[in-house]
Amino acid sequence: MLNEKGYLSGTGKPFTLVRVRNIRRGYRLKSRLQRLKERGLLTVKELHDKYGACAQTIRKWRNENKIKAKLCDDQGFYLYEDPGKYLD
Repeated sequence: MLNEKGYLSGTGKPFTLVRVRNIRRGYRLKSRLQRLKERGLLTVKELHDKYGACAQTIRKWRNENKIKAKLCDDQGFYLYEDPGKYLD
């Protein structure tokens, strides 16, 4: 996103995964995963443990927009909102 918006690093270079990671670590910034976990988002395993749904079902729900999810990295790792908060 930084590169798409035309931002450059302090040395005038485009951003790479390594460059962003080094900046985040240098300034002791939390990762996206850490920030989303602090907001209460859950992994597939945590959803399975809590509700018994298998990983394939959870991914299907995500693809059908039945459960809200946030992409955490460029490898396709998602965290999910707890669907129980929508149930009474």
